[in-house]
Amino acid sequence: MEGDLYLIIRTPNSGDEKVLSLILNKDQGKQSSLCLFPESTPTSKLPFLTWFMQDDEIQIENPSQLAANEWFLFLCNEFDLADQIEASIALLNENPQLKLCRVISLIDSHLIGSNNFNAWFDGVAHFSDAICFSNRTNTNGSLVSQLIEKYKTKRYPMETYILSAKKEPPINQIFSHSPRRVTHVFDPVDLLDEEDTPDQDVFLRKLANGSRKNTIGKLIN
Repeated sequence: MEGDLYLIIRTPNSGDEKVLSLILNKDQGKQSSLCLFPESTPTSKLPFLTWFMQDDEIQIENPSQLAANEWFLFLCNEFDLADQIEASIALLNENPQLKLCRVISLIDSHLIGSNNFNAWFDGVAHFSDAICFSNRTNTNGSLVSQLIEKYKTKRYPMETYILSAKKEPPINQIFSHSPRRVTHVFDPVDLLDEEDTPDQDVFLRKLANGSRKNTIGKLIN
């Protein structure tokens, strides 16, 4: 694999396929783009292959068809997010011609405050460059604002966007190549201070017994 990689974290009903279809149609004819969906994902209208986890690594089905230079790797809510971030780091290390552009998260605003959401979202915010909120209403609007303000107060550099049903999102801004994430785990290891390496990351660090020091968990149990 080579080219540009975007990691996509998404909740159900987040409008992710609509957003992706805009950028794929925009770039049509300029470059070959391909989505990589977890094998549990229903059939998509977007060009895609599927992936599965094996021995803590991301394995792509039909690898002979990997002919693209822009990749959108969709993570799975049924797996632990930290495990998938580690597997994504390994994928990048195994494919040195593959460049991570951004980690983009798409969130259905109706889920804010639901079971498992808050702990899971702390991890999402830690790893994301941009977070897009869909389905904001008068009912959940204050919760969306409170969530955004929480991480602004913590000085998280990530960008946040409210997706509107009436107009197209700022695709070029969301899918830019400028990193805005708190974590440094995707940066070259030789440029990192010891406390910024993946094994010392607040959500990736493991205890002597192999469990995580801080657990993100799954959105879906």
